[in-house]
Amino acid sequence: MRSVEQVEENVAAARELAAFGIDEETLSEVENILKPVKNQSWPSGIQQS
Repeated sequence: MRSVEQVEENVAAARELAAFGIDEETLSEVENILKPVKNQSWPSGIQQS
């Protein structure tokens, strides 16, 4: 997080999740969308030889 605003947004999201629980249907949809890239990574930063 790079700003106070981002921290506040994330805290608000965490509070909402704690109050209402996980929407399993939405979570399943998101997981299906991300399935092709799940557990993959890519190099970043300075490449060393």
